Amino acid sequence: MADFRLDWHRPLHLSPSPTVVYEVDLVERIPSGPGVYIFVRAFGSTRIPLYVGQAINLRRRIEGQLKTNVKLMMNIKNSPQGSRQSIFGVFRPKKGQQLASSLDRIERALIRHYIESGSELFNTQGTSVPMETLTSERPQQLNKVIPKTLTFAKQKTPKS
Repeated sequence: MADFRLDWHRPLHLSPSPTVVYEVDLVERIPSGPGVYIFVRAFGSTRIPLYVGQAINLRRRIEGQLKTNVKLMMNIKNSPQGSRQSIFGVFRPKKGQQLASSLDRIERALIRHYIESGSELFNTQGTSVPMETLTSERPQQLNKVIPKTLTFAKQKTPKS
């Protein structure tokens, strides 16, 4: 049995116009419940994640991002070509699950998944997350347990 559940909705297409980010009726199609959302660029059936967020009220949060987060919207606009989309999943908490802490954990898990998959997210104040890559030479019998390449978020070095 799963610890958490998200009900994902069909992607919403953001405006293809270079000057208009979204159409007003788009926001009305977003549920107002809690969940996570991802801004992506789509190329056919492939979707490249650019930003992962979470909200107690998805509609209000996504609308706020579209209206006021200029840095993020510019990064999405200037990212590689493809249609701009918003994908969102409504969180279905189990009895006793704390909403805010559950959403934080789900958001962090998605961010980590995309970073480890090599995606460059704009989750740090609307700017790209610094990445590092580990490349391993390993005996063939370790191929399934040790990855050839591992990508992860660069950690800040503590000041001495």
